Amino acid sequence: MNIRALAFAITAFALYLLPKVSADLSDRLEAERLEQSGTVISIIFDDSGSMEGSKIAQAKTAFRQWIAGVPATYRLGLIALNAGQLVPPGRDNRPALLAAVDRLKVARGTPLAATIRSALQTIEERRRQVGPYERHIILVFTDGEDTTSEKTPGVQRELARAAAAGVETVGIGYHGEGTYMRAAATRYYDASNLSELQKSLAKVDAEIGDTSDVVIDEPTRIAMQTVASSHPTASVLPAPVASQPKSSKPAHERRRSSVTYWVLLFLFVLWMRGRAKKAARK
Repeated sequence: MNIRALAFAITAFALYLLPKVSADLSDRLEAERLEQSGTVISIIFDDSGSMEGSKIAQAKTAFRQWIAGVPATYRLGLIALNAGQLVPPGRDNRPALLAAVDRLKVARGTPLAATIRSALQTIEERRRQVGPYERHIILVFTDGEDTTSEKTPGVQRELARAAAAGVETVGIGYHGEGTYMRAAATRYYDASNLSELQKSLAKVDAEIGDTSDVVIDEPTRIAMQTVASSHPTASVLPAPVASQPKSSKPAHERRRSSVTYWVLLFLFVLWMRGRAKKAARK
């Protein structure tokens, strides 16, 4: 096969291969995008002693119904004030969440501030492992105030830290308690019985896509777009702005351009060798 025929063969193969490579790469990038984005809801459930009796029974009924009905694309996690993290945020974990809700039992204490802080640490770790582009929401359900030394100011401080880290917060106060969260949470709802709690949870689901009351300021934008530091003691607060890549083209376009460049370069080298051989024969 002479040089010209070989060049034509390579060109034809490249034209045949490039669309397939591009389509496969686009599919992989889309799958990666879906894996690294989406909505994550971390549920903080009050299992303190004041929830004993009908309160926790009603709460279990409402949360079981809500968990079973939220979109399957949401990633959910469950943390109890006294029992700690029961189910880490993730996909396809509805059965584990429902089983954990069924097992909940009341205990002493209402360490709200510390539990919100723990939820933020879990979000920080997830941002390092999965990526910074998920939308994180902490849902705080309680029928009382923080009983530790941090008290209400500590809860409001941790809710403010969540906002500074690009994390939305939803407070649900049960049986007339929890209104202090209104000042710091992204959204707040009251509920005094099972029906009102079900309606409040339905509002969370209905309004979760409504960001009209969420101010995306510079610190929040940075926190949502910057991968958290891999240092184990790194803070969950916003990290410095990451340097932007020189090219604004999508990754699959840059890679396709690179493949095209090397194919053309190879063809050019073959053409130059052919000319050199012809010149030598003369």
